Amino acid sequence: MGGGYYYFETPDYDNCAGKVWWGAKYSAGLSASIATLDILFETRVPKTFEFVTGRYIRYIVPWTTSLMLGASVACSLSNLRGKKDDSWNYFWGGAATGLIWTKFFRCSGKGAASGFVAAVAGSLFKQAHEHDFVILPYHIPGATAYYGAGAGDEWADLRIPGLIWTDPGRRPQ
Repeated sequence: MGGGYYYFETPDYDNCAGKVWWGAKYSAGLSASIATLDILFETRVPKTFEFVTGRYIRYIVPWTTSLMLGASVACSLSNLRGKKDDSWNYFWGGAATGLIWTKFFRCSGKGAASGFVAAVAGSLFKQAHEHDFVILPYHIPGATAYYGAGAGDEWADLRIPGLIWTDPGRRPQ
């Protein structure tokens, strides 16, 4: 899905359309993947065109619109607040997504809870970027792999300081 645009290339108040487009394409891709898995694992109903189309719409529309709404609210709010680039913009952007989820769940309590979770997640997302904190690390500092990890061996040995995990059949030492 690339495209070469990174969400934080510009401040919150700049390039709103690029941020909304970034949110749209990544959330559409993720929700289409989830919809595909849901379709593949559903065994109780026949896989008709209407069923498949309905499942894709059920997942793609709310996820994509909520992320686009969150990005546009965060960008608009930073402009309204005098070009302030902080985590409050993302908090309120996430809270605004509760409107979409209220319609999706057909329940205001679940929508409000979803909006609150999205608000906290958006705020943490911004804080993680501001303070160079990685939420989901793809490399563990100080970890070393032995026995050709990732080279196609039957098992690999990943050593993290303070904890040694070996193959799944053994317990940590």
